[in-house]
Amino acid sequence: MSGDRIVTPASRPVRELFDLSGRVAIITGGAGLLGVRHAEAIAEMGGVPVLLDRSGEQLARAATQFRASLGVEVAAEHCDITDRAAVHAVVERVRRRFGRLDILINNAALTVKGGGSEFDDYFAPFEEYPEALFELALRVNLTGAFLVTQ
Repeated sequence: MSGDRIVTPASRPVRELFDLSGRVAIITGGAGLLGVRHAEAIAEMGGVPVLLDRSGEQLARAATQFRASLGVEVAAEHCDITDRAAVHAVVERVRRRFGRLDILINNAALTVKGGGSEFDDYFAPFEEYPEALFELALRVNLTGAFLVTQ
């Protein structure tokens, strides 16, 4: 083995290490700022990004902007990740369309939109934080991630 070259991650080009050619990636919260950035990274490395989001209008806008700015095709699927049946339906549509599903980026979360919030009490003091809003955050941020991962 004196003439064999040892291949380490440092000796391989980054593009080769992170090559995602032909891989299909679902990105929850795909219409948001981070979701689009994840999709850009997937596409740059040769993968197929599939944006999932509960906001159909934001989803369509994100997909259009993505195609225009990168010139790369992106799939967009409307989905409420807290709805088990909706999640299963989307996964089946993605599998039928692309014949595979390789990557999941659990990015969706109940968060502040822009500088404010769509929820009036989002920044309420802990002692006054509405239980219903807390339960919604758990449903989206934890249960949603659980359902999509399954």
